Amino acid sequence: RWLWLLMAAKSVDRHAVAPPPPRPERRGFSENLMKNFSSLVESLPSRSIVVSYAKFDPPSIKHKELLEYTKSLALENNAKHLVFVQSNRNAILSDTERLGYLKEFFPDITFKLIPKSMMLEGSIKGLSSIYKKIHLVSSVDRLNESRQVRLDLLNSFKDIVIECSDEHNYDDLSNDLKCLSESGSFNEFKAKMPDHIREIDCRRLMNEIRHSIGLDPIKEEMKIERDSLREKYLKEEIFNI
Repeated sequence: RWLWLLMAAKSVDRHAVAPPPPRPERRGFSENLMKNFSSLVESLPSRSIVVSYAKFDPPSIKHKELLEYTKSLALENNAKHLVFVQSNRNAILSDTERLGYLKEFFPDITFKLIPKSMMLEGSIKGLSSIYKKIHLVSSVDRLNESRQVRLDLLNSFKDIVIECSDEHNYDDLSNDLKCLSESGSFNEFKAKMPDHIREIDCRRLMNEIRHSIGLDPIKEEMKIERDSLREKYLKEEIFNI
């Protein structure tokens, strides 16, 4: 009897099911999940866009404020940005010249020229196939115009928000820069330009404006520092043997 019981116990041990392996450590799982989710959200295409507009004829220090405000709003709302360059029949610079200078001076900003045959509303409406929400940047003096644009586009977008800045008329330095170019007052001209623009580029822009109004370009005067000792040597006034 005892022998049978011993053999039965050994048979049970042989067929016993092994305990499951320990589960892997789950510490930090939720943190990693949130990080992956945040990365996924950032990689998704934005459904909103910040739009601003001006004539930029020519670009000035006030336009830099507009562009910085546009970019900061886009970052704040996790949105894209687009700056429309408005056509002007009486423009100082051509559309191609203005767009070229803007891309050169502000390479991190996306610009788009509005064709002369199209209104601002039509250009913005073309974005409705991609974006559902518009943040429309407006200066104080153009607030009524921006409100009318919003009314005209309400059927094209899910939401349109007017972002009004404290600035008045971003284009109001246009006439000043034209007059300073005409008189050749470079220092005053440069003071109204964005501070990161090189002097050589400021001179090039001023001469471009002068050319557009029928004036000759102003050549930069080269100042050569004279070495008095060298001058005396060349005149054989010293080191005579």
